[in-house]
Amino acid sequence: MECVCASSSDTNHYYGFISTLKNRQLTPYFAALRELSQIYLIDAAHAKEIATIIADTDRYYGIIRAEEVLEFAERRADWFQIRANVERAMYGLGCEVM
Repeated sequence: MECVCASSSDTNHYYGFISTLKNRQLTPYFAALRELSQIYLIDAAHAKEIATIIADTDRYYGIIRAEEVLEFAERRADWFQIRANVERAMYGLGCEVM
């Protein structure tokens, strides 16, 4: 099954609708989903920003862990082109101590 992701304006619209409902427990989940969708909007040339968004657990209100966000990032169509740069920014791969 191919991942079809909503655009940022779609997720903002869904969040706006959910926030009008009486079930306030849903609002943080949709806020986290809205933040998660940002990893698909960043250009591949900005791998460091993608890594920052993946690692920022406060961004997801404690609902989504960084490992889960990374799984979503791996579904990007360009993941194999940006993987090394994202992992280098996240884990410091390739750094050497002298």
